[in-house]
Amino acid sequence: MKIALIVTTLLLMIIPFMLMTIISKLKNTYRSAREKFSDRQLLQLFVEQGNVLSAKQVASFSPLTSTEALIRIQDWLNNGAMRSLYGNDGITVYQLKHKMPSQGHIFDIRQYTDAKMMEIVLNHISGVEISPAHFVWLFNLDIQDARKLLRRFVVSGLVKSHLDSNYQRSYISNINPLKQGEKMEIPKTTAKGDGRIVINDADLLRLAISNHGRLTPTLVCIEKQVSLDEAQELIDKLYEKGAFNIEVDENDGTIEYWLRDTKLYKK
Repeated sequence: MKIALIVTTLLLMIIPFMLMTIISKLKNTYRSAREKFSDRQLLQLFVEQGNVLSAKQVASFSPLTSTEALIRIQDWLNNGAMRSLYGNDGITVYQLKHKMPSQGHIFDIRQYTDAKMMEIVLNHISGVEISPAHFVWLFNLDIQDARKLLRRFVVSGLVKSHLDSNYQRSYISNINPLKQGEKMEIPKTTAKGDGRIVINDADLLRLAISNHGRLTPTLVCIEKQVSLDEAQELIDKLYEKGAFNIEVDENDGTIEYWLRDTKLYKK
């Protein structure tokens, strides 16, 4: 009985020490990885490669090791700037949630008020949904500081925050960059009479069936006359509901969505 008590006591002392050692090592690895390759550089790598990369590709195209690449990607996932996608080949790839503006200029954050920073972001993106990655791209912040900045904007009323269908935090602008000081009305994507094309799940499923089960954002964009960002969002919602599998071409990062129910298009 005494031996068991001694062993249990030792384990209770050792386990916290081991956990602290592991956490400390991960933190050191993360800091070292950021010194080698900043968040802005990591984001630019994704942009240059079509917004989709595997951890192996990140390590191949950067000075990061495989472990460092995974730690950095996990940080971006935790801060809501990326999503993970699983292909039929078992390869996990990571995709930026939002398209970055083509403007490559970096603004000095010290020169702007919060409201002016929001105007700069809104003048360089399409729509009103904002990602921490936009602040990394335009102001050369690290992803954690960008997330803190967005939280500050929520408190000040510049940004609205809500949970999406996957219980992940999303941010929507609450100002109009063209009319400073006025509230921006959030557009309703499916409301009739607002000038937008209404596309329901059945429309996309029928399009996939007519294309032998295959669907891509480009196809939806052309056939349904919506923007590429809207097309990606529509397909992502069906993927999250389990309607599609994903296949990824590792050579060019092209993502294809295939209907799970093959009976609908295979005779």
